Amino acid sequence: ILVAFYGLARLSSHRFKHVEELSIDAGLFYLPVAGTWLVIYRLGVQPFGYGEAIILLTAVHFHFAGFATPIIAGMTGRVLATREYPRKMFVCVVIAVIAAMPVVAAGITFSPWLGFVGALLLAVGLVLLAVLTLGWVTGPAKWKPLLLIGALSSCAAMVLACLYAYSLATHTLILTIPKMAMTHGLLNAFGFVTCSLIAWSQIAPAEV
Repeated sequence: ILVAFYGLARLSSHRFKHVEELSIDAGLFYLPVAGTWLVIYRLGVQPFGYGEAIILLTAVHFHFAGFATPIIAGMTGRVLATREYPRKMFVCVVIAVIAAMPVVAAGITFSPWLGFVGALLLAVGLVLLAVLTLGWVTGPAKWKPLLLIGALSSCAAMVLACLYAYSLATHTLILTIPKMAMTHGLLNAFGFVTCSLIAWSQIAPAEV
């Protein structure tokens, strides 16, 4: 909650003038949502008839896709802002990343096809972010491998996410939850988020 208030203070200071900072603010706003679902899971409560696994996965998704991903996008935008780059593409990234989470959540509650749309939206955002990262971000050479791993991992993870969301919408068994955890989950947690945050924590302070 304190992190979300910090995001609100940041938002009031820049007043939507910088889309990269808005992306970071969105990540800060999503953190208490992730924390709330984690507390619900630990209490053993099952609202809306959700099973225990769905509640846990919701908490995990809001930490990685909701909290970490917009922050990574925002830090990428900070560096991009210092050079010429396709700004409209980055705006699309931020819109897709921020909007995808509530669409996916609505899909869990109302319709798996909404969840599929949310997965596609996030996939488009992350693929465009990977293109921007690999094509326009420069920095110390020693951190480039981590950015490369992060970009490629996010794209691979989202292919799996879209396949899983499609399987739910069409009632076709393509990937099970355990397989998703071992593939999509590990790619996102360690390949994308961990590698990207380590790299950006070193690059962004020197660049901005």
